[in-house]
Amino acid sequence: MKKTPFPIKRLIFLLLSLAWLGCKKPGTEKPSPPVPPVDTTVTHPVPGKLPEKNISCNIQGQVLNENGQPFSGVTIDAGGATAVTDRYGFFRFDNILINQNGGMVRATKAGYFAGIKNLFYKEKTTNYLSIQLIPKHLAGTFNAGSGGTVGIKDAAIEFPANSLVIVSGNQSYTGDVNVYAAYSGVGDQDLLRQIPGNLFSVPSDNTVAALENYGLLAVELQTADGEPLQLAQGREATLRMPAPAGAPAALSFYSFDESTGFWNEEVKAVRSGEVYVGKVSHFSFWSPDVPFPVVDMEVTFEDQHHHPLVNQLVVIARSGVANFVAGYALTDSSGHVWGKVPANEQLLLAMYNGCLNSIFSKNIGPFSAAANLGVLQVGSNLSWITVSGKLIDCNTAPVSNGLAIVDIEGIVYRSAVDKNGNFSMDILNCNTGGLASISGMDITHAKQSNPVIITLNAPVINAGALYACSGMSNESFFSYSIDSTSYTYTMPGYVYGEYVSENTSITGTDDLVWYPNGGYFSIQGPSRPGSYPLFVFNHQFVRNAMILIPTNTMVEITDYGEINQFITGHFSDTLLEVNSYDDTKIPHIVNCVFRVKRTK
Repeated sequence: MKKTPFPIKRLIFLLLSLAWLGCKKPGTEKPSPPVPPVDTTVTHPVPGKLPEKNISCNIQGQVLNENGQPFSGVTIDAGGATAVTDRYGFFRFDNILINQNGGMVRATKAGYFAGIKNLFYKEKTTNYLSIQLIPKHLAGTFNAGSGGTVGIKDAAIEFPANSLVIVSGNQSYTGDVNVYAAYSGVGDQDLLRQIPGNLFSVPSDNTVAALENYGLLAVELQTADGEPLQLAQGREATLRMPAPAGAPAALSFYSFDESTGFWNEEVKAVRSGEVYVGKVSHFSFWSPDVPFPVVDMEVTFEDQHHHPLVNQLVVIARSGVANFVAGYALTDSSGHVWGKVPANEQLLLAMYNGCLNSIFSKNIGPFSAAANLGVLQVGSNLSWITVSGKLIDCNTAPVSNGLAIVDIEGIVYRSAVDKNGNFSMDILNCNTGGLASISGMDITHAKQSNPVIITLNAPVINAGALYACSGMSNESFFSYSIDSTSYTYTMPGYVYGEYVSENTSITGTDDLVWYPNGGYFSIQGPSRPGSYPLFVFNHQFVRNAMILIPTNTMVEITDYGEINQFITGHFSDTLLEVNSYDDTKIPHIVNCVFRVKRTK
C-alpha cells in the first residue's frame, strides 16, 4: 500500500476517478494462457534494497495526463515487456515475470517526466495501478558560468557558479541552462497520482520505512541543445521547499532511485520559517519526508455471495494523525490487497464504491507484527449488473480478438471477447437508472463499433450485437513485433503513410534527432484496400538497422483514405534477415498492425 498525508475525502475523489479500470467478479475476466515455469530465485539481500523474487502475474493500469484525462500513446515498460496505452489510457500485461517485492512499471512519453510505480505483487492474479504523468514545463533559465536561482511555484533551487557538467562526457558546462521542473504540494489534488514509487524507503539494514510526505519536486537540467546536465562531483545546489501548516520542525530530503523504485534519504533539511532548506548533490525527484515503522498486512474482500471484490479502492487512515491516509490500494483479481501499514497504531480500514460512498469500514490494529485479516465480507447492499452482447465485424462474422467497453459517466469498464465474439462483464453499479454507452473494438483489424446507449435499470442487460466497422479514433499507431520483442510508435508527425507512383510506404519512429529508433516498410499497388506484396521491411535501433526480406508476404490493407485520412492494415509472416558477413539468412517472425495518417 502507498502512504501520504492528504485529506481523505479528496483522496477518495481523486482515486475513484481512475480506479475502476474494469472491475469484474471472477469468472468474467478472459482466461490467461497457462503460466510457464517461473524463475522464483530469491537474490541475496543487498543493502538498501529488498530481496528480489520473480513471480508471474497480470498487471493492468491506466495512465492520465496533467488534466486527469486518459493518456493514449504512452509507452509502458515492466518486467522486460513493453506496451502502449490505448485511447482510454489503458495497458495490460498478462503472465508477466516481475519482482514480487517492488517490481517497477515505467510510463514514458515525450515532453513528460517518467511516471514510475512499484507494487508488492501477488502471484497468478491481476494487479491494478494508475499513473499520472507530469509535463516538463520550462521553469526558468540561467547561465551555468555565473549560477542563478529558479523558482517553481512555492519551491526554488539555487545553483552556484560553475557547478554543472554535461552528463554524456562529464565535461564542465558554462553555457545557458534550461530548467524543466514541476512542484506539487500537500494540498495539490494531483500529488498522489504523480509521486513515483510507493513512498517507501529501504535503509541499509534492509528494513522498510514508510514516508510521511510533504511535497514533490521533479527537476531535469538541459543545455540549450537539449543535452542532459547534472551537478559536478562535489558540488551542491540549495533546495527550498514549502513547510505546510502542521509540518514537523525537522525532516529529511529524499530522492527517488529509478533503479530500485524506492526513496533514499539524502540530507537533513532545516526549517527556516515556512520553508525547508537543504543542499543536494544531484537532481531527480525530491521530496521532504518523515519515516515511520511499518508491518505487513493483508486482507481479502468478498460480497454477500462470496464473490471477491475486484479492483476496488481500499483506504487505511491513521487514527492518531489528522487527515493522514496511511495506505491505499486497489484489490487484485482475487479481492486481495497486501502491503505495508503503520506499526503500533490504531487504524481505520475502509472500502469505497464509484459514487464516493463508503461500503465498508472497520477499526483495526494496532499491529506489532505481520497481520492477515483473512476474508472480510462487505454488506448485502451491493448492486451488481451484468452487461453482455456479441462483437461482430462488417461481414457479421464473430470478432475473436477484441474488447467490449462500457462507459458509465466517465468510469470505463472493459472485457475481452471470447473466440465467438461473446462478452459478459459484471459491474458493481451505484448509479441505478443511469445511462451508459457501450462499444466494441476489433483489435486485429483496427475497427470499432458506434457507441450504443443503454439504461442501467435491470440486473441483466443484453446490449445485442455490436458491429465493429469503423476506423478506430483519430490516433495513429505503427506496432510490430520481431520474434518476441514488440515495438510501437504513436507520436504525431513521426507516424505516417505516403503514396508515390504505385508505392505505399509506412513509417513510425521516435523523436530522437540523431539515430532515431523505428520501423519502415513499403508495398506495391494502387491506393485502395486490398492485398499487396511487401517489398521490404526495415527495423532501425540504436545506430543499427535490420533489413528484412519478405518471402511472398502479403499486406492486407483494410482502409485506404485520402490525404489527411488513414491507411489501416496488418500482416504476419516469417521474414529473412541477410547476414552481411556470410550472406546467410536468419528467419524472424514478424507481426505488424498499423493505422497511420496519409501525408502524400
